[in-house]
Amino acid sequence: HVKASRSLDGEGGLPAACSLQELAGLLASPGRGLPPAWLRMPDECKPDGHVPMSGQLPTAGGGWKARCYTEAKAAALGVDMQGFPLESQESIKLASDLQVRAEPVPKCEPISKPNAEPKPEPDPASAMPHLSEAGSEGRKSEKVIREHDSAASAQETDKTAPVLSDTFGGFDQNEDGRLDFDEVLNYKHEQFVENMVKTVQQDKAQVSIFTFSFPFQDKVHKKMAALDKDGDGTLNPVEFQHFKSV
Repeated sequence: HVKASRSLDGEGGLPAACSLQELAGLLASPGRGLPPAWLRMPDECKPDGHVPMSGQLPTAGGGWKARCYTEAKAAALGVDMQGFPLESQESIKLASDLQVRAEPVPKCEPISKPNAEPKPEPDPASAMPHLSEAGSEGRKSEKVIREHDSAASAQETDKTAPVLSDTFGGFDQNEDGRLDFDEVLNYKHEQFVENMVKTVQQDKAQVSIFTFSFPFQDKVHKKMAALDKDGDGTLNPVEFQHFKSV
């Protein structure tokens, strides 16, 4: 993250709920079982889109996607795609870099959330018909399968318990046991903000906690890619532990 000229008192287009004081309060009272502080901030404070990237610049057909503010939200807040005020040095530099490159700039597209399809209700009348047909042998097989599944589940829990920290589980928003780029970025962003709140340095007073600079995101993306040993584009608990320690 880098410095921005906007203050953090809810002015300059940001809603009052999106103040440093609000976030500092959430950081100071984590609460057992609650999501991380940054995830508890209102959505109106956060970037709402993705843009394809090549290195540190938005590029049509780029190899990865950065978080960004969509055109509508950026206009309402008076910021650029990264969340920097339009008159800031950071925003001017991005515009200059894109102009020098002289390529069409892709838009920040809204993040689409897939609609969850309702699961069909099981038919009680047709549930496990093979048990009545197979008799005691069928029931015995079913018991063995259940015991095996239960044992496997317990073994997997024991195996991952030391690794599945509160940090990992808190940022695993879709609860799939892996952190994708957006989830890792949320972790790194909160880490930055928490450090800023703790240090309370005057020269950081103008750093916007709602900016997601492309250079910062590029660093997170590269570090994540280097530690993604199974190459699935996400971090499992073990990979995340390495990510935190380097």
